[in-house]
Amino acid sequence: MTIPTIVKNTSYRILVPTVLIFAALIRPCIISIGYLVLAFVSALLPSIVPDAPVWGSVRLFSFTSLGYTLATTVAQIAYQIYEAVTRTSDSTYTQMCNRSTSLELWRAFGFFRFNQLGDSFDASRTIVPEIISVFISTLNLILVVVLSHQTPIQLNETQASVQTIRDQSRLNRSRASVDSKVAAYAWNAFKRFTNFGIILYAGFIACLQPSLLNFVYFVAFLVICTWWAIYRPALKHTLYNGMKAFLIFYSALHFILIYTFQIHLFQKKILGDSDLTYLDTLTARIVGLTRLVVNECSNWYTFEWTDQPWPAVANPIAILAFYFILVVQYAATKDGSRCYLDEDDGGSSVHDEETRSTVVDDLNGNAIEDDAPEMRNDALRTPSPNAGKQRQRRSIRLLSPSSNNSDNEGEPQPGVPLRKITSQVVDRQKISQIFRTPGQQETLAHSSMIATITFVLYHSYALALVAMMVWALLYHSIFGLILLITTCLLWVFTNTRQVSFIFAPIILAYVEVLLVIQYMCSMNLTPQELGFNGVMKMFGFVLATSMTQAFITLFIKLLLSLPVFLLLRLSRREKFYESLSEHERNRRTQSYGTFTSSGRHRDRLLEEGNVQKKESWAKLLAAYFSKKLATYFIFIVTLVLLLTGTQEYPNLYIIGFFTIWCLEIINLKISFVFFRSVAYLFWLGLILYTSIVIISLYVYQFPGFAQKFQSWTGLSAAWCTDIGLVNYNSIGQSGSLFVKLLLPILLFAVTMLQLKFFHDLWSQFTQPARNGQAQTDQAERQQQAGTSRRDMTFPIIIIHTRICMKFDESERDKLDLTDFEEN
Repeated sequence: MTIPTIVKNTSYRILVPTVLIFAALIRPCIISIGYLVLAFVSALLPSIVPDAPVWGSVRLFSFTSLGYTLATTVAQIAYQIYEAVTRTSDSTYTQMCNRSTSLELWRAFGFFRFNQLGDSFDASRTIVPEIISVFISTLNLILVVVLSHQTPIQLNETQASVQTIRDQSRLNRSRASVDSKVAAYAWNAFKRFTNFGIILYAGFIACLQPSLLNFVYFVAFLVICTWWAIYRPALKHTLYNGMKAFLIFYSALHFILIYTFQIHLFQKKILGDSDLTYLDTLTARIVGLTRLVVNECSNWYTFEWTDQPWPAVANPIAILAFYFILVVQYAATKDGSRCYLDEDDGGSSVHDEETRSTVVDDLNGNAIEDDAPEMRNDALRTPSPNAGKQRQRRSIRLLSPSSNNSDNEGEPQPGVPLRKITSQVVDRQKISQIFRTPGQQETLAHSSMIATITFVLYHSYALALVAMMVWALLYHSIFGLILLITTCLLWVFTNTRQVSFIFAPIILAYVEVLLVIQYMCSMNLTPQELGFNGVMKMFGFVLATSMTQAFITLFIKLLLSLPVFLLLRLSRREKFYESLSEHERNRRTQSYGTFTSSGRHRDRLLEEGNVQKKESWAKLLAAYFSKKLATYFIFIVTLVLLLTGTQEYPNLYIIGFFTIWCLEIINLKISFVFFRSVAYLFWLGLILYTSIVIISLYVYQFPGFAQKFQSWTGLSAAWCTDIGLVNYNSIGQSGSLFVKLLLPILLFAVTMLQLKFFHDLWSQFTQPARNGQAQTDQAERQQQAGTSRRDMTFPIIIIHTRICMKFDESERDKLDLTDFEEN
């Protein structure tokens, strides 16, 4: 009788660990720790393949699991017989449990009396874990070891074959690439996405219960993200595998430590005899050990759950899931996750080297097809006296493809004109493979989508600036003020992208320091234990009042830090591609990021004519939409400016926004030529004014700053309120700062978009005609239009100004100005 390999793999990799973990969870004890160890080991075992016998490690695991579970079952039955003979009643067992050290030790190992009068589930904790464990282990041994998964013919072929199992995996990959390339590319992309997801999962675990044990995941998150951000491709693959292997071992050890702490004996040793009713001690809270279940002598057969916050309960569950997910992810990505030519970007692997090309040259210059891997390996291993010359000749062919033309033999050939390789060019080459399968021509829709995504990626540095501003507004502090000022200053520069790249290392180091400080403040400690005071809170040390608040605060800051890591990576990538040699630039221009083989390069060159025609249509379409967007985006900025200048509670800085809007309308009506000439300075002035308003309101929220500002300037509280300087904490609206600054921030964003992206195009599209008569006629029409509408513009300004200057007493009462003045 033969068993399919999928049944065998399911047995020892899914069924056995699931039952063992269930058996360990329903009865925390020392012998159940062995069940956990076996469950963790089962995930590390290799898979059984049809053309090979069962692995020796799988056989050893099957016998070990059966032997251990059988031994615990026999010991449990013997102990129950002993209890039934020596102690005939449950009351006698309860009395001896409180004063017998040996009985307490037996309970810690998992041997306690069977309660016949208790609940059926509680009574089953005594012997059921051993029964189900030994049954599943026996079934697994029969399925995996006793029954065969190979027919006699397959066994003979396996014994006669000299092909090792390692070669089989390469053949499977080759066969899969021939059958379904698109599915293989999608699978490789998914594997690369899991590399990001698994480290984000580690950061999630670190935020669940900030402590010394969880701090390891936090450090791993920072190290891997920083390592990814500094863009060191040559070291990435090997070190990342080592980091994941360490996290696999540590997560298993971490879960076992938490599980061990649930045993009554260890709780007593750590918490002490007189403090069992307390949640946990300072040492346990710092380390990260939380008591989730309690087993007292009065109810020895039950395990009662303690009242703990949900992060403390979710922490061990997340760690257990993290272990098995990471094991599967590591097995799928340990040999690489790329299938295109990218030797230096992100690290190459054995898998990547094998899928480089279908046609290669040996050291003698002869072409060898990939269908004959043995011939290729022999040729590559056999040196030739002319090997150096052949390598030099091959490099010449790369630099000048026409150098081997027989018609021009003996004449020096000019090199191929090299275009500048930047990160934007590489990104476009990569993205083009997502929307275009191998051999497929690039359509108009593909070109438009590729151009759009490339544009977004090129300007993705703005995500870091937005994240810094959101961080500052959500968590008001001096640390946040530094982020806010930095963001505003970076936006003011003409080339914000390059300036951001220059300061990216400093910004990332600052953000990482803030994350470490926040992690310390999020630990389950009291303000007295941390030495916390009001000055530390003003600086940005946010002390969480509960585990839920600690998790939310830390995890939000962790997510806001991701764009900052991206900012540094973009900066390093830009420098990397600018430092490439001419030969490397030429190689990447021809083959970077392509999923097709290098032998098909000539076919791609033949298709360039059709692709250029389609690109011309794409360029025309992109130019049309760019012109329309650049022409009419100014109306969006004007609308947001009007909304900011007509808010519900008018004050002087809101009137300032309305005045700027009026100046814009007046300039447009009087002379469009003049407005066009001063438009850049106008938008720049609006950005500076908005920045001053945002920073002023932000600083005014600090405790005690309102009183100091009033004493410095001599202004009363009422005047400060009329200006718009209100401390929302003093009037009971501590969470309304972000809402109050929402419109100014939105105005800042759209004005920055107008200035950075659309102003040059708008100036080009609105350039007046060169004909002097046409300019004169246009100026006369603008003057007449301005004269006819001027009488309507100024009444609007006067009416709105009167409304803004007339403060309603009821609105003042809503702000509690009387209490504010007293304070």
